[in-house]
Amino acid sequence: FEIMQDKSQAVFTGNVIAKQGNMTLKSDRMTAYYRSGEAAKNNANTISRIDVDGNVVLVTQAESAKGNHGTYD
Repeated sequence: FEIMQDKSQAVFTGNVIAKQGNMTLKSDRMTAYYRSGEAAKNNANTISRIDVDGNVVLVTQAESAKGNHGTYD
């Protein structure tokens, strides 16, 4: 992974898996955008958006989806 503090981004490549509760998001590349400036003061290191590319799979208890690109906002 690569962290770009000046852009408030982290890029993960390879067999990337992110989990939150019962949700799993998988992809070949994942870019996490962190809140910055005023928005970050109360929510330090909070992710505001995730972009995923390549072999994207989103799975929850109720449903699943596959694709080549996605944005989790």
